Order: sequence, then structure tokens, then C-alpha cells
Amino acid sequence: MQVSDFMVSPVVATTVESDAAYARELMERKGVSCIPVVGLDGEVRGIVTTDDIMGLPDESIGLGEVMARPVFSVSPATSLQDAAREMLLRNVHHLVVLDKGRLVGMLSSLDFVRVLAEG
Repeated sequence: MQVSDFMVSPVVATTVESDAAYARELMERKGVSCIPVVGLDGEVRGIVTTDDIMGLPDESIGLGEVMARPVFSVSPATSLQDAAREMLLRNVHHLVVLDKGRLVGMLSSLDFVRVLAEG
């Protein structure tokens, strides 16, 4: 099984110019807990999760100040086992899926639960 079989695509993303309030509203509307933050060139600059935003005293703060970096990524052809190892090694719950540098999906620890549940 490969990452491409279980990644979420298309990806809900936002830009570095967005603020935390916009990111929170976007995540709520789309039903996701993590979104990549991209630059104007489309390159992934960071990721932001609901945990990053929760409890901020001021949600007008720019995402550049709250997003997590570096961003860890895998390719769509990566095996699920290797992706799981990467998550454990990096102690993260989300991986960005890049194909030749282009954002094509997201993989979360919850996707592994789905793999087990669907057997």
C-alpha cells in the first residue's frame, strides 16, 4: 500500500499572508484539523493545526508566526510503512505529500486508523 492510496486530496491550504482567524474558520468549514501554508510561489512553507491556533490571545496574528516548520513530506509512491516510520521519527501527526515539489495531498495519523478500520 502506498501513500497515494490513503492521502487526502485535493488539499485544503492557505497562504502565508492569512491570519489565524482565517485558518481556523477554513479548517472548521472544511472539517480538517491541519492545513499546509504555502507561499505565493506555491511552495509549502509550513503547516498549521487547530492546536497551533487554539488559545491564541489574538487571532489576527499572521500564520508565519504560528505555523510549524520544518514541513516533513513524503511522495505519493512512499509505502505506508515508510510514511508511518517518518511520522514516528519526526514525532508528527501530519505529512505533506509532494509530487515533484507540487503539493498533492496530506497524510495524517488518523488516515492510518482508517487503514486499520477498513482492514
